[in-house]
Amino acid sequence: MIQEINSSLQEKLTNLGFFPDLVQAQIGGITSGTTEDDSDKLVFKINMQENGRNDSGTYRIDGVRGNAAYTLFYQAEGEPTPSYTIGIVDLSGTTEIEQGVNDTFIMDVDGVEKQIVLQPGTYNSTTLLSEINSQLTAVNANVTASYFDIRLKLSSNEVG
Repeated sequence: MIQEINSSLQEKLTNLGFFPDLVQAQIGGITSGTTEDDSDKLVFKINMQENGRNDSGTYRIDGVRGNAAYTLFYQAEGEPTPSYTIGIVDLSGTTEIEQGVNDTFIMDVDGVEKQIVLQPGTYNSTTLLSEINSQLTAVNANVTASYFDIRLKLSSNEVG
């Protein structure tokens, strides 16, 4: 598995214009300072060179997603499911959306702020859901709206 991860890392780094060995995966080889045994942990290391090569910069892992990430990085049992949040308002009747009053959703999705603005009007539960999903799609939020017990539920389209 480490060979496969390193092979993918090398390809991605090269495609981005970095040195192919700049980031490497390994098992163990570090001491995190926690009470956990580090000898069997997946580790990503920056492979800085002292040979005149320019490796300067700031490096960070911007996100860990997907089924494999869920299995490798999180102590959990069962199948991974998308993250979600559920509102507290009963939306089974009609909802009046007023411009500048209750028309805007702002959310952080994988570290990126996404904002949707609903069109003003009176919505029933079906048309409100359709409008929210239309706006989420328009901004590529990677989030889907649905209902849970007549309350709005926003779910990530990805697991992990």
